Amino acid sequence: MEYEAFLEREHGAAERETFVCDTEGKALWAMRKWATFRRALNQRVQDYREELDRLERWKAEEDRRDLGELAYFEGLLHGYFDRLRDQGKLGRRKSHRLPLIILQARDGGPEFERNESQLVPWAEAKGLVRKEVAWAEVKRRLKADGDLVVDLTTGELVPGLTVRYRGEAFSIRLVEDGSADEGERHD
Repeated sequence: MEYEAFLEREHGAAERETFVCDTEGKALWAMRKWATFRRALNQRVQDYREELDRLERWKAEEDRRDLGELAYFEGLLHGYFDRLRDQGKLGRRKSHRLPLIILQARDGGPEFERNESQLVPWAEAKGLVRKEVAWAEVKRRLKADGDLVVDLTTGELVPGLTVRYRGEAFSIRLVEDGSADEGERHD
């Protein structure tokens, strides 16, 4: 290190803006300085990546543990909600408020299973096919009526779709300071 300090003084670090690498000695000095900073930078990148890996492992472990705990307590709360409903304590309400949370049950609604070979010709005739069926546009026009699917625009039955009703979706919302964060939905 003393030698580096000597070279620093000799080659004028204070004169950095005017320093010119015009001799072999100055080039060797500049090379050593460059190598020192490159090693420091590489080491910092390596240290950062190692620390980031440790943090990611820690986060994954903590998340895995907490998700398991959440699932356990959500199961308990879902059971409590079902007991309230079975006992008639909820009436026609689909939610129950506790001091920190709101327990909710919502109808899962219909889910459409598509038979493309039947659906595509129908959608093509309606101008609802680009390279494939424009499902988002088609879905906005649909209404499930039991096992039948009706096009709300024309009133006709839509071929190639089967209606399957999803079960009830249960969710828990956290309520803090007057705000509500949407919890996970559990179908």
